[in-house]
Amino acid sequence: MKPSLILLFSLLNFSIKGWAAACCGGSSSIPTMILSDDKAQVSSSYSFSRVDIDSVDNEGYWHRWDQHITTETVKLLGSHLLNDLWQVGFGIPIIKRVREQESFTGLGDINLNVGYEFLPEWDYHPIKPKGLMFFQATVPTGKTKMESENGGLDSTGNGLWSVGIGLVLTKVVKKFDLQFSWDWHHSFEKKFSNSSFSGTLTPGNGQNLSLGLGYNLESFRFGHTIVWTSEDPIKVSSTDPNFESPGYKESFATGTVSLSYLASEEYSHTLSYADQTWYGTPQNTSLTKSINYLLQKRWGR
Repeated sequence: MKPSLILLFSLLNFSIKGWAAACCGGSSSIPTMILSDDKAQVSSSYSFSRVDIDSVDNEGYWHRWDQHITTETVKLLGSHLLNDLWQVGFGIPIIKRVREQESFTGLGDINLNVGYEFLPEWDYHPIKPKGLMFFQATVPTGKTKMESENGGLDSTGNGLWSVGIGLVLTKVVKKFDLQFSWDWHHSFEKKFSNSSFSGTLTPGNGQNLSLGLGYNLESFRFGHTIVWTSEDPIKVSSTDPNFESPGYKESFATGTVSLSYLASEEYSHTLSYADQTWYGTPQNTSLTKSINYLLQKRWGR
């Protein structure tokens, strides 16, 4: 298989990874970016996730409740080169959440990003990886859990403005591809209100660290990725002291196994399974299991 196609396969992993906890719609993820020899790409994805562990407390104990929320997400993602080194991209999710006989569908948080290839691979090098830095902004088009009127069912995002930076490194070694990614993001303060009370959310910083490995066989790729996520506490301030909270630091890890098929040099398919119960010592979060499908269309240079 050509190295450029192996790189393309490895980047499909980044298109399907998401690291938001199950309590919300999710807005923090590595954006879809172009690291192959293409000038543009558009992806559409569908995911179905189910809350498996409803709450992991501050002591690390896991709790299951009788009611479980399921989430379906349809997402449109795109990237386009501005020149050989710079590119722009976006991600738009539509989220449906179901709990027993209740359901809610709405727009999630929109992601916008700019990428710069700081380690271009003009020629093959046995050691040097291919690297891209990115800046990402999250537009709070989704609703935060604190704005919910029905126990978080209508929460389709973090609902916070945020900005972040990150990098992605990839390396092809024969039939294997290796991936490393890291991103840091900061969310901004927001005033909120619901029918019970009003107040201010004061979030902090968060980061994601990811390691991935893939094996390529003709038109297929088998991959595994682990993503470690941590988020600072979100402080809740209110005129009613009964609703105030200092918040708690949130952490969890997501393991993903994937199978990709390169139908042609223009189209590819990826099926993946993600599980937040496999790795790490989660705290102050809920844990989900999900199945994802992604279709990608590319345009060559």
